[in-house]
Formats: sequence, structure tokens, C-alpha cells
Amino acid sequence: MLNILIIGAGVVGQATGKGLAKKGYKIGYVDIEPEKLAFLSKQGALAMRADQVNWQMWDIIMVAVPTPTIDGHITLAPLTSVMTTIGAGLAMISKFAVVVVRSTVPPTTTDQQLRPILEEFSGKQAGIDFGIAVNPEFLRQRSSEQDFDRPWITVLGVSDRLTGEILADIYTPFGGLTIQCTPTEAEMIKYVNNIYNALKISYFNEVHAICEKLEIDSNVVSAVVARSA
Repeated sequence: MLNILIIGAGVVGQATGKGLAKKGYKIGYVDIEPEKLAFLSKQGALAMRADQVNWQMWDIIMVAVPTPTIDGHITLAPLTSVMTTIGAGLAMISKFAVVVVRSTVPPTTTDQQLRPILEEFSGKQAGIDFGIAVNPEFLRQRSSEQDFDRPWITVLGVSDRLTGEILADIYTPFGGLTIQCTPTEAEMIKYVNNIYNALKISYFNEVHAICEKLEIDSNVVSAVVARSA
């Protein structure tokens, strides 16, 4: 079984790690917050700081660090900083390792910003010496672990055949539809999905307001309409 390192032990990172651990993969977590590391360690998980990682032992490196929006702009600084660390780690790995971006990023980010960082700091070439992929998450915060265990879809944005095969093997046992596409298409799918969900919420809020004025049950109306979406 492959060894999978999760960088970013928040909701997405922990749901990802716990779900993969159930399938028999060896999981390690990296985070900068001591509280998260202590919590995971108490649960028996392997949790560490980046400077404690033995990079040679990991086959897959999944990145789930936050990309917050500040003043209306996506902040990629935490992610690009992590990529410099991973790039230096890749330089120490002799096998074909795969870096998987699960953080939400604007389309073209991986190809135009993250890949060059990894290549610069590793001295290696993506698609030949290591793989890079975009694997967006579709997890609800309150049911993140259940959503990971039973995905409605898995999107794998890859640029080389071997990376696609490795990730497909990992996710096939979880079931659900799997889509392989380019990294930029995967990033766009995530953004469009987020916007579509926000649109649906706004729409059904308006439906609820109209139903209240008509003194009818909005749950009945919404439940039927939602089935056609």
C-alpha cells in the first residue's frame, strides 16, 4: 500500500486522511498548529511539523491548506509557501511521487504557479520525475468524513498517464463517478460547483419567501423541484 502524507490537517485534510486510512493506506499529517498535531497524536495518528518529515517514505503528498479570501481576493501565499517545502522534499525522493492539490484555487493556478515552484525547488520535471494533480474536494463541513467515504463524484485533474492511474487506483474502491480531466478543468469544476451551490441557496431562499406569503409549505415545493436538478 502507498504511504500518503496530508499537508493541512483541517476539516478537508482530516476527512481525507481518515477516509484513506480506512482503506489501509499509511497516513501522516503535517500542520503548523500545535493544537491540531496534539489532537491527532492523541488519536494515534502520525502528526508532525514540516521539518520533521522524512520525505523519502512518502508516495503521495496531498495538500489541503487553506486559500482564504481577503478583501475579495484569494490568498495563495500559504499554498505557494507549502509548495516550496514540498519541492525541496521532492529533491530527496528517488521514486515517482505524486503531489495532489486539494485546496481550492483559481483555474490555471496549478499549471502556471504551483508546478513551476515544485520544479524549481526540486530540480525535477513534472510528469516525468514526479506527478502533480488537482483533486478538488466536495465535502460538507458537518459531514466531511461521510462525504469522503461516499463521494458523489471524484475529479482527477492530471497531465500524465501514470499519475492518473495511481490516483484512480486509490479512489476506485470508494465508488461514485470518477472524472479525469486536465488540472485547469478540475480547478474550474470546483469553482463552478461552488457558485452553482450558492446560486441554488439564493434561489430557494426566494422560493421560501414566496411560499410564506402564499401560506404554503416551501419544503414540499423545494423537495420536488430539487429532484429535477
